[in-house]
Amino acid sequence: MEEFNLAKKVHTVNLKGNYSYIDGIIEEETKTDIERYDLNSILKSFDGRKVKISITEEDELPQINE
Repeated sequence: MEEFNLAKKVHTVNLKGNYSYIDGIIEEETKTDIERYDLNSILKSFDGRKVKISITEEDELPQINE
């Protein structure tokens, strides 16, 4: 009989902002400031681990002017 281990530890990082490929930086605009995050350093903490990566781009839809 197989044993299944359903317990998991999940390490999640959520960033939302403008991404600069050349600099590897994500800039997130807050109400009072602009926060900068080094995406390469963040990804380095996952080096050698099994990961799932999802990237989403948001664009505003045009409104209909009647």
